[in-house]
Amino acid sequence: MPVNDYVRSLGDTMSLARDHDRNLSILPRLYLYSDPGKERTIGLLTPTGVPVRVVLKGVDPTASRRYEPNVTTAVLDDGNVAYLGIRSLTHEAVARDRDTIQSFLKENRTAKALIVDIRGNGGGDDAYWKQNVVAPLLLTPMTAVMTIGLSSGAYSAPFIRNKIGTDWFRRKTAKQLTSLEWFKPDLYTGVTSFLRQPLTVSPEDSVSFEGRVFLLVDDAVYSSAESFAVWAKATGWATLVGTRTGGDGIGFDPLVVALPNSGIVVRFPADMGINPDGSVNEESQTVPDVVVQQTVADERMRLELVASDPTDVDVAHWLPGDAVLKKAIELAKN
Repeated sequence: MPVNDYVRSLGDTMSLARDHDRNLSILPRLYLYSDPGKERTIGLLTPTGVPVRVVLKGVDPTASRRYEPNVTTAVLDDGNVAYLGIRSLTHEAVARDRDTIQSFLKENRTAKALIVDIRGNGGGDDAYWKQNVVAPLLLTPMTAVMTIGLSSGAYSAPFIRNKIGTDWFRRKTAKQLTSLEWFKPDLYTGVTSFLRQPLTVSPEDSVSFEGRVFLLVDDAVYSSAESFAVWAKATGWATLVGTRTGGDGIGFDPLVVALPNSGIVVRFPADMGINPDGSVNEESQTVPDVVVQQTVADERMRLELVASDPTDVDVAHWLPGDAVLKKAIELAKN
């Protein structure tokens, strides 16, 4: 297909995402622009070829905008469970949110369990979760070894060498790693070398928390939030609850290239993040220890409860409609 025709085709089609856990093809989210109050009828075609017509009404997204702090805290289950919700891990929020989180963790250091909710978190800066969340809760250092696959392309090699510095000389070949039980060379087509980097987080300003930690995740957990999920599961620091994440949390930032004719700058990955079990992170993401699906009925209830909460931060108010959070609290009691 000619490039121009392909680009034009993107204007009226959308690709379905794959829900591996339920073996379904899904449309995670759909945004249409319309005048407030005006109804629009859209036609959808199911994976089996059945046409479906849906009527939607336009709304003003600014009319119901609420104050949404980056950090939401709550004490649940009669004080036994502390809840910490984090919307984003942006670099500028690392210092801004530190005191808020530290104070909350100190106040609830005797809680039986801590639930850290990063659902919907698209990432930002690894320093956020390492410094603000994990370090204060640790009693001893914890380490997970991250593995990335690298290619030997002439364009990408200089970028990679500059990015990893002297680690360039620590790269391993596939032959050197075949003795590792998790290593799956058939999955790493195009990779010419591998780099294994330990990611260690040490205690800092520890609050001496000795309870259990649960990390809530979903398919919107991405980038550095995904790095958090990978590290937490690999080290056993937390029990992951929710649905499969969005992936792309192992490795470094994409490279850029300017297309020769248009000058458009395109970003592309130069590395392949590999999960501790040998699967490719971008493809397989991170599967929670406890998979919990939010049903349509759950989501309808949650949306109704959130709509009736003028603050949008009253966790206990919308808890009845949150199957994932309810499951984490249940696990915390056992």
